[in-house]
Amino acid sequence: MNRQGIAPILIIIVVVIILGIGGYYFATKKAEAPIISQNQQSKETTPLATQLLSDEQTLAIVKETVIKDLRVSTKIECLTFLQDKDSKFITYMVTRKFNSNCLGDPTSSPAIPRLRVNLTDGKVFVESLDGEFRPINITNQVSPAANWKTYTNYKYGFSLQHPLELNFMPLSTFFVSLSDGVESDVPSSYNLPNSFQRSQKIYAGIISASTKLQCIPEPSSQINVTGIIFNKYQIKGDCAMDGCSIGNTYTTWRNSICYEFAWFAIQSSYAKYYDTHSSDSYNDPGYLAAQKAAGQTTENITSLAEKILSTFKFTK
Repeated sequence: MNRQGIAPILIIIVVVIILGIGGYYFATKKAEAPIISQNQQSKETTPLATQLLSDEQTLAIVKETVIKDLRVSTKIECLTFLQDKDSKFITYMVTRKFNSNCLGDPTSSPAIPRLRVNLTDGKVFVESLDGEFRPINITNQVSPAANWKTYTNYKYGFSLQHPLELNFMPLSTFFVSLSDGVESDVPSSYNLPNSFQRSQKIYAGIISASTKLQCIPEPSSQINVTGIIFNKYQIKGDCAMDGCSIGNTYTTWRNSICYEFAWFAIQSSYAKYYDTHSSDSYNDPGYLAAQKAAGQTTENITSLAEKILSTFKFTK
């Protein structure tokens, strides 16, 4: 056989050897490769989950929300937070404690809707009347004017902002000295069930005063609302069989007009509702609880009224 016939045969042999070595190497490596299950693949390709909040962290968030947002008229240490937990949320039911430091009517419950905390991002949701949970924003709700409606009185040239629950309507009751203006009921969430207060109103308008002295008859404490000085007076109305008038008025004089903002309520007698048969009725737990609830309700409404007053502006 000549050299020209041998050369092609050698080339073919070399190619066969190379393919054989390559096939052996590929088969060996394939056999050595580990078999990865679908679960293992998902673990390797899925990023680590966000660290979930602890129960203690969610409870701290809820307490902060209760203090800042919901105007609870019971101090935080007198509330119990019962939780119901699932994989995504912790839902809290808030109830009252009753002991020597936490007085009150055991049959009443705080006006606090259920709260739900997202375990991933700490967002808080509040239960509405229809049973749905909606997000709650602490920053917006703490600010007196955030998300509030604006009432404008074009006749007398002033405006103010107020919570959505208030609804100012033309004057229909005459518990304060307004001659013209508007009034709104105070939302029930500001009133403790055993406060024995009723007819709670907020007013805004003018008084029939022809002089500044009639508008501001005597020195009083003052509130400065962006340069507008309001004089604050306590309502000390007549007491009748069904209770006494309480509240505050805030008056200012401008362009020969006496403007007044006010809140009002009727406070019933505690003793009338507690037949203690005791020689020391004023120390009876029921009487003391009602007294405390009335005081807290008064603080709640005063705070609400003065937050609304802080938004007062003249428009002309």
